[in-house]
Amino acid sequence: MRIAFLTGIWPPDVGGPATHGPDFSRFLVARGHTVRVVTMGDGEPAERPCEVDVVSRKLPFPLRYGLVTLRGARAARSADVLYASATLGASAAASVLARRPFVAKLTSDPAYERARRYGLFSGTTADFQAARSRPVRMLKAVRNASLRRAHTIVVPSAFLARIAEGWGLDARRIHVLTNPAPPPREIDPESLPAGTFAFVGRLTEAKDLPTAIAALGLVPEARLVIVGDGPDRAELERVAAASPAAARIEFRGALPRGDARFRLVRHDNPSGRFRAGQARGRGASEARHPILAFLDADVAVGRDFLWSLDWVHRRWPRTAVLGYLSGYNLHDLGLVHTLDQVHGAEPIERVPVILDRQ
Repeated sequence: MRIAFLTGIWPPDVGGPATHGPDFSRFLVARGHTVRVVTMGDGEPAERPCEVDVVSRKLPFPLRYGLVTLRGARAARSADVLYASATLGASAAASVLARRPFVAKLTSDPAYERARRYGLFSGTTADFQAARSRPVRMLKAVRNASLRRAHTIVVPSAFLARIAEGWGLDARRIHVLTNPAPPPREIDPESLPAGTFAFVGRLTEAKDLPTAIAALGLVPEARLVIVGDGPDRAELERVAAASPAAARIEFRGALPRGDARFRLVRHDNPSGRFRAGQARGRGASEARHPILAFLDADVAVGRDFLWSLDWVHRRWPRTAVLGYLSGYNLHDLGLVHTLDQVHGAEPIERVPVILDRQ
């Protein structure tokens, strides 16, 4: 099969789509399929598992998005299907121009994400569905028009599937496919001082890192290491520089995925990945545990959630694990809904787990 693949970010960019893109492309190519990627970037792509066509982000947005549409259509004309993990409007238009079926990977509500980015809405995803201001209605109309063109819509959770069904989309086209966890591997830990928290991810407004920076100013013993890059990095660095904790906040930029995911732990007192704003106050109340590990929403889903718990527990048996249930994926934990189910699932023993369902 020949696949035209449209995505908004690609390595060296940091973020879920930038991880998914090369991984999925390699998966397809290894199975004999032909993949051509159209994406946006600031320079040359860091990974080329297939042909990668980059539209420069230096161009004004209308021109940049138009070029993504035209190049996407050109790639789709010689393909059997167009697959998109972002740039849904451009992808829908490209599929019309090329007269090819369109498959969308939907990881969030794109109208909600844009409304937050533009300062039009500050509530939750669920609350956003009832928002009715004129700008919000316009964003929703663009979202719905783009997705109605999709032959198939893949979502990572039943929670997001239920929300998408409320947009007037054909429920038969929406399929839940949970995000896979990375394979287990040995850890080469970095020695970090006690009290160190690590954030790994794309630096965007939705991650609410200013909350973590503000909290750090109230805890003199704590340090924060921020791994990743994104459009909000410059603003976050300004916020950190103005914080009383400025000397205890370190920006490391983008790291290779293996390093970012596994090196920022310490054998005697590790902290895993931390997402600001999704578990306010919970960490402090559970500080009596010798180790408190934070699991990221991107891998903690269904069986992958169990794998993540087991990965922590096998290395640090006295760990307390805090799982974020406020992300898109963790609203739906598959087989895992209660502590008894977590504790009774093999091969996990009775690891202290705090499921924070906000």
